[in-house]
Amino acid sequence: MEKNKEKNKEKNKVNVKGKKEIKEKIVSEVKDNVVVNVNKIDSYDMVNNDIVLAAGNCIRMLLFKAIEVNKIGEEEIKILLDKDKVKELFGIRYSLIIGCDKNRFDMNGRARYGKDKVKIKDKEFYVCNDLYMKNLYLFEKWILNL
Repeated sequence: MEKNKEKNKEKNKVNVKGKKEIKEKIVSEVKDNVVVNVNKIDSYDMVNNDIVLAAGNCIRMLLFKAIEVNKIGEEEIKILLDKDKVKELFGIRYSLIIGCDKNRFDMNGRARYGKDKVKIKDKEFYVCNDLYMKNLYLFEKWILNL
């Protein structure tokens, strides 16, 4: 069971070379004045000079930067709150964000949303943590078109 977890964890990581490539790959075109927060790096491979980011961290970083540069408006908030729309657009089983007044845990007691809050348009939300590589590509495509 533990080996499967490790395999899945490795499958859901993005390898990019160096800080410059992180900026280009992850936030490539989230429009101009965006800087990547390299504190969200999961690990650093000193042998290959690779910085490894989990897909979920990439999605959260893209979301946070889009919020920072005012690319997320009321219409986008409605989409990110809609479980069906999020599943259709990004293949995520849960809405990407939920209001802080909602339960972060599923019926089995597993946290499906991180404990950290994000503020969008003076409202606070939790961000889904059930995110994978397949979701990253779809989310990146959507957010780069805002």
